[in-house]
Amino acid sequence: MSHQHERKEKKCLNCGADLYDRFCHKCGQENVEPRQSFWQLTVHFFEDLTHFDGKFFTTVKYMFTKPGFLTSEYVNGKRAAYVNPIRMYLFVSAMFFIISGMLPDISDSGGIKPVVRSADTDTKADTALRNIHAIDTTVPDSVIQDSVYYGRTLSNASTVAIYDSIANNLPADKRPNFLSKYIGRRLAAFREKSHVIPNFEEKILDKFFHSIPAVLFFSVPLIAFLLQLLYIRKRKEYYYVGHIIFLTHYYCFAFIALLLVKTASYLGSYSSYVKIPLVLGAIFYLYKSMKGYYEQGIFKTFVKFLLLFILGLMIISVLTVLAFLNSLLISSAH
Repeated sequence: MSHQHERKEKKCLNCGADLYDRFCHKCGQENVEPRQSFWQLTVHFFEDLTHFDGKFFTTVKYMFTKPGFLTSEYVNGKRAAYVNPIRMYLFVSAMFFIISGMLPDISDSGGIKPVVRSADTDTKADTALRNIHAIDTTVPDSVIQDSVYYGRTLSNASTVAIYDSIANNLPADKRPNFLSKYIGRRLAAFREKSHVIPNFEEKILDKFFHSIPAVLFFSVPLIAFLLQLLYIRKRKEYYYVGHIIFLTHYYCFAFIALLLVKTASYLGSYSSYVKIPLVLGAIFYLYKSMKGYYEQGIFKTFVKFLLLFILGLMIISVLTVLAFLNSLLISSAH
C-alpha cells in the first residue's frame, strides 16, 4: 500500500467500478490521487521492484537469521509476506553488478596491467613460428614429422597468419579439425590483439565479469538436479522446483556476501580479516540452509553438504571456464 492520499471519489480511475474500500474489488488498483511528486514516484518504483512495503525487509531479515526458512515458507504456500525468490534474485544480482561497477579499481596501477612480452620471454616455438611466417609457404619436413613440435608451435602461434601458415602446410592427416582450427585461430588472434589493442586483457575480463549471471543461471538447474539425487528418497516431499527455489535463495545470500567481500578489499592489509570470515560464513550458511530446509540430522546433512559443495563447485568451475573461453573467443573475433 502506498502512502499517497486516498481520493474522495469512490469510482475507480482504471476500470470505472464503484469502490467500497481503498482498493478496487475488480481490478485491484489503489484509489489514490493520480498526481505524484518526484519522491512518491521514486518510492513507487522501489515498491514495484522489491515490494519495499515491508516484504523486502522481512525477506532479508529471515534470509540472514533463519537459513532455509524462506524456501520452506515458499514451498508450503506461505508467499504473500515475502518477496518472490525470482524477483529477489534479479534485484540482488542487479544491485551487485551496479554497485560493483561503481566501485573504483584499487590496483596499484589504477587498472589491470597489460601483459608485456619481450625477446627474453619468447619460447623456442615462437622463434620457429616467426621463421615459418617469414618463409610463409615452406615448412621443414622435420617440423611436419614431429607431431609434438608442430602441435606446440600451433598452440603458441602469436598471430593468425602464423597459425594459418603452419596449418596449411601440414599433411592432410595432421591438420587440425574444424573445431581445433577455430579455437586455435581465436587464441592466435587473442595473442595478436593483446599487443596492439590497449587494455585488451581488461576488456576480456570485463566481458567475463558480465557473464557471471549466465554462469549462475545455467548452474541452477544442474545443481538442482544434483540436489534431487541427494534427496532421492524424499523426492515426493522435496520436488525439483523446490530445489531451484532453495538455490535461488542461497544465490541471493551469496551475492550479498560477495559484495561485502569486494567492499572489504578497500580495507587494505586488514581486508583478509574480513574476507576470510565472510567466505567461510557463506559456506557455513549453505550447510545451515540445507539443515533448515531439508530437516535432516547433523551427520546426514553434513555428508550431503560436502557432496553438494564439491560437485557444485566443479559444475560452476566448468561453466566458468566455458564462459571465460567464450569471452576470449568473442573478443578475439572483433
